[in-house]
Amino acid sequence: WHLHYSGPPVGPVESPGLDLAKLGEDVAAVALVAEVAGAEGKTKVTEHSEIGYVKATPAWTAAVNAGSAKAPRPILRLRRHDGVKPGGVWLIAAIARTVAGDSRSSWRTEAIDEVYPTQRMKAVLPLRCKDLVASLPAPKKDEEEDPMEKT
Repeated sequence: WHLHYSGPPVGPVESPGLDLAKLGEDVAAVALVAEVAGAEGKTKVTEHSEIGYVKATPAWTAAVNAGSAKAPRPILRLRRHDGVKPGGVWLIAAIARTVAGDSRSSWRTEAIDEVYPTQRMKAVLPLRCKDLVASLPAPKKDEEEDPMEKT
């Protein structure tokens, strides 16, 4: 998900990699999420009456590396022991710009490790990451001269 200085978040954007240098100057932060493939939020509930039968959700691991695939530098590694159930989305981390409006600015990573319902992600994301986006002033746009001002 891309978080902009103004406007709603854009996403989800599916990609195996992320090149921060290719993001526009209006992107304040990028939220990294993971969800169960093919889950539409509706699950079939069944009962099993055997004593001692429990179906556990497998653990999930997320890793964020910087650099090339040949020489990665670990930035963040999280493990969610409970995993994510179908219909949920794991908000892993947010990568925020340190200087607003500078395409060459550095970025900082903040681990989040929270699970939300898939349908609510677009509404929850701006609230959860508002401190990351609000900590930077919006980039200044080139002001156009007003032709009426000169007369």
